[in-house]
Amino acid sequence: VPGEVRRQAHLAYLVKEGVFSPTEQAEFLRDQPQYLRFEIGAAHDCAKYVVINKPFDCRLDLGTQGERKYPEELTAADWLTLHGLDTLRFCHQLDAATSGLLLAAKDKKSAAAATRLFAERKARKQYLALVFGHVQPGAHSRICVSLGPAPDSNFLQRVMPEGDGKPAETVLRVIRHGTLALRGPYEGKAASLLLLEP
Repeated sequence: VPGEVRRQAHLAYLVKEGVFSPTEQAEFLRDQPQYLRFEIGAAHDCAKYVVINKPFDCRLDLGTQGERKYPEELTAADWLTLHGLDTLRFCHQLDAATSGLLLAAKDKKSAAAATRLFAERKARKQYLALVFGHVQPGAHSRICVSLGPAPDSNFLQRVMPEGDGKPAETVLRVIRHGTLALRGPYEGKAASLLLLEP
């Protein structure tokens, strides 16, 4: 199934769930046609690991329920299966909404080694974020908060009052200031490209 068809099916699912109205969906696609791109593939493949370039709004797997949200949904685990790599094990998590590189191991020993590095926070991760406005260099360069479970969710986290929850720290660096060039209502608005390192 082509990526554009998968994205259109996802939007139809969101309309069905009441997240978007049909009019809002049409406006969204008019303003952000790049949303229809859905590209998943191997960024690196070696003897022990495969690094998958996971697009945004793509789940790792079908979860404990084992059900697709819509028939055209493709998970990262599905991609592995389609490429004969279904025996691989994910070494870390990546939120469904987040695009990025996802490490999968080809054997138990490699999986254990990589998983341990992520668990001990020895694996270095970086995220790029495009945000509205011009964040001043040096402003909020180190963000320290406590995280804990969000109400009514089995996996979402939220910022907790100081002293409650698990400490979390993110280093933020401003890469560039500019204006948004994407067509739509935000075209020409001030924006910043940030590098985040948890």
